This record gives sequence, structure tokens and C-alpha cells, in this order.
Amino acid sequence: MKILVIGPSEKESRGGMAEVARGIRESGFLNREFDIDLFPSYIDGSLPARLLYSVYGYLRFLRCYQKYDLFHLNAAEKGSTFRKYFYLRKIKKAGKKAIIHIHGASYLAFYDGLGSVGKRIVEGFFHQADLVLALSESWRRELENRFRIDTCRTLNNGVDLSEYKTAVIDVTKYRNSFLMLGRLGERKGVYDLINAVEIARRQNPGLHVILAGDGEIEKVRRLVAQKGLVCLSGNTELLKKMSENNRGRAEKEFSIQYMHKRLAGYYRQVAE
Repeated sequence: MKILVIGPSEKESRGGMAEVARGIRESGFLNREFDIDLFPSYIDGSLPARLLYSVYGYLRFLRCYQKYDLFHLNAAEKGSTFRKYFYLRKIKKAGKKAIIHIHGASYLAFYDGLGSVGKRIVEGFFHQADLVLALSESWRRELENRFRIDTCRTLNNGVDLSEYKTAVIDVTKYRNSFLMLGRLGERKGVYDLINAVEIARRQNPGLHVILAGDGEIEKVRRLVAQKGLVCLSGNTELLKKMSENNRGRAEKEFSIQYMHKRLAGYYRQVAE
């Protein structure tokens, strides 16, 4: 069986869907059992770049989709769903099987904010799929109830634990070190963390926190500066971007990784 996994480019995009694609590519088990190809349909960048690449991706898809038996479409809210709707419609017209894998903790809020036409498109998107994958049990129940489907199953994000075998931590050396990796914003709890650091630092001036990721970077910078948490001794640092190589090094140098996250990726973070 030939499988095509459709979603954001693992090299030119950030976020959960790109991580899923990277995990599939690197999985020895999956690639031994199945014939899997990755198909990048989207990249990060300016609006013109994203639009042009999306059109280019769909035209490439029209030239190759006939040779595949099963399609795995990674979709999130907003434009991601509407782009994947065109892919799914073509797949089903060809009589082929399709899985839609729903990401994005704001998906139902996105759906609720749509007009009648948009809601019909999203409902059709779910009803055409042969299988819908949700990232948690609670999310599965919400999707089933909202869209009246019985094809939804739970698939937690996977983690290759072998990558973390060498992550030996010297707790005595890094006992005051905290690390947060991911999108900086309200949903990931970064503002809760900043407020907590402000309080904790009064009792422990040696507290060292690194926030690394994308998202509301400038807003976080301003709040950190406003609270006086940036100083020469580096009590709090903000990194705009961390490469995969640096991520592994960083996780070994912090005794505690901060996890305040709703829904989707929590199980993955616990495992890591």
C-alpha cells in the first residue's frame, strides 16, 4: 500500500504538523511496514509566498495522486482546513481512502466563528473522510459530538524515546534552571510562567529561565523587560528560535522543563 502524507513542509515550517511529518519520516518501524511519501503542501513565510506555494503544491498533487492508495491529511484551523478540503474532494472523487488528522487546540472556536457557508465546508470535510484522528480522548468526544461522526479515533503524538537516552541531567548543577520550549502565547501558559518567575525570584535570585520558540515574541520581551527580569546575570533569557541540535543540548542542561499546555501536545511533552 502506497501512502501519501500531506501537510506543512517539515523543513520550511514550524509547529505540530511539521513535527508529525518529521516523526513519520524518521520512524524506522513505519517505513519498514508501509511505503510512505511526504508531500509538503505549505511553507511558512509572507502571505504571497504561502499562497504561491499552496497553489504550486496542489498542482503538483494533481500530477501524482493517482499512484497512491491512502492519504493522510494533516489539518488545523483556518486556511489549513480549506486547503485540505480541495485535496480531500479530489481524493474522494477518485474513489480513494483518506484520513484527516486534526491539529490545533482552537479548532472548534474557529468552526464556531464561521458563517453558514464556511461551516458547511468544514462539516463536509469531516463527513467525507474515512477516518478522523484526534490528539486526545476529550478532543475525540468533542469532534464526534460537534460534527455527528462515528469515524473519529484517538492518536496521541508519538515520541521516539531513544532520542532521549543520553539526556542525563545533573540536578545539583542545574537545580535552578527552567526551560520552556514551544509557541509563546496565552494558550501555552507563558504569561503564567513569567508572573510565577517574578514572584519566585524574590526568594531565589539565582533562578534561571529560558523561553525558546516562536509566537508572541515581542509581547513577551516587553513584559519580561517591564517586570525587570532581564539583567546582566541572565536571570531570564528569551530566544527567538532554537534549532533541533540546540534543543537537545538545552534539554540536557535544565533540571525542570515547564509544561503548561491545553489539549493537543501535552502527552508528547510528558513523554519527552
